[in-house]
Amino acid sequence: VLLSGAVSQQDSRRIIERRSASTEPRSTHHETMLMAPLIMSLAVPIVLVATTSPSSDSDMVVRGVVTLILVAATIARLYVALDANSRAQNALLRRLDRDELTNLPTRSRFLDRVADVLEETWRSEHHATLIQINIDRFKNINDTLGHEAANRVLAALAERLRVTAGGFGASVARAGGDDFVVLDGSTRTFDDAHERVERISGAFARPFIVGDGSVFVTA
Repeated sequence: VLLSGAVSQQDSRRIIERRSASTEPRSTHHETMLMAPLIMSLAVPIVLVATTSPSSDSDMVVRGVVTLILVAATIARLYVALDANSRAQNALLRRLDRDELTNLPTRSRFLDRVADVLEETWRSEHHATLIQINIDRFKNINDTLGHEAANRVLAALAERLRVTAGGFGASVARAGGDDFVVLDGSTRTFDDAHERVERISGAFARPFIVGDGSVFVTA
């Protein structure tokens, strides 16, 4: 009965995911709630087996087999719980590092990259260039095509910017809404910076295919 209760405990996964998604420190009370059924399902029968003498050889065999099954089942259940915890934590880290729509770095991660580039170029001939991109009248696209189609345009644009900027070693991030930023640490002069801007502008030359139509985007 204890084993069945531990294996079928539905609250375990919710406890894990809720604690993994929380920014608060882990609570010992929540961890105890998760582990208690597993510990009881293993400890109580083993204590009973250890404190009562077998009545026959067959009873001893049954005790041994059942104990092994009990240990294996409990370990398997614990593995499932830990795997769910790991996947929930990985998903949380991805949400912190990557914008869900465009898969570009989030604003906070991009700021970390800015700090790194400034540190790298502080005493070199390079000067970090930051290009800020704002989509023109994107609200009109949103209102005309709908939210889902507008999101597809943003995702497609993000991929174009990533490929274009990657051609000269720059980083791209979504600053929020219809704003993007490109960071290039390899420029030496204003002419270099302007050349990067021209290449970024080229990403808007071709239309974006949305459903049966196409949309031109400017910035």
